[in-house]
Amino acid sequence: MSDDILERLRAFYEGLVKGDLTPADALFDYDQLVMREPAGLPYGGEYRGKQGLQQGITAIAASWKRIHFSDLRYSVGENIAVVNFTMHGISRATGGVLAMPVCEVWRFQNGRAVEVAPFYWDTHAVRGLLGLV
Repeated sequence: MSDDILERLRAFYEGLVKGDLTPADALFDYDQLVMREPAGLPYGGEYRGKQGLQQGITAIAASWKRIHFSDLRYSVGENIAVVNFTMHGISRATGGVLAMPVCEVWRFQNGRAVEVAPFYWDTHAVRGLLGLV
């Protein structure tokens, strides 16, 4: 099971950078899905289901351009996965460049993702790049 989850996670991140959410269909249980973003960010909050996932990604893209990830490292267990990476992007508000470690924690039920939550290294710095402080 964990090898299958790992491959679906990799496909999701690769697709996300290309703007292709097709791999998400094989990864998520949309009926239970909750994506949580830090409350202090302009795109913070909970996004539920397939429509919520799309809304969350759209909200993030409204703040950042040229988003991509590097140094992705995966740790997958039975019902949990942790993905560490460096997130890169350019603030649409200030032009400031983001290169920050992020850790996303994924929870799975029956092999499908039902929850994902990112932990940014420094949300205050992110707010600064977005012109909020």
